[in-house]
Amino acid sequence: MADQVYSAMDDPIKILHDHVGSSSSESAFFVHVITHFLVARLYSMTHQIRITPRENQIIQLIAHEYTRSDISQELYISENTVATHRKNILAKLKVKNTAGMIRRSFELGILELQVAVH
Repeated sequence: MADQVYSAMDDPIKILHDHVGSSSSESAFFVHVITHFLVARLYSMTHQIRITPRENQIIQLIAHEYTRSDISQELYISENTVATHRKNILAKLKVKNTAGMIRRSFELGILELQVAVH
């Protein structure tokens, strides 16, 4: 089978169907991924976390290793405004630091991991 790339927004049932008959380690991996996907989606639906478009931009840039200064220049806003957005994001996601922000953003589908499957 050719390499395929899946994102968090792909249909988990299709992903599982595509890999029926794969090795048991791949099957276990996909069961784990799909379970995690469904739990995260259920959490986001029941907790109504609302990230603004600007906060989403900030998260994306932080995930790409932009500093506060870099983000400020990229978005034409002050560094204090970047800090305020970051503080608001941490509060909304109920996390304590940037690592938690990135982890929760993946869990909720705000950030997507592109995975190549061999």
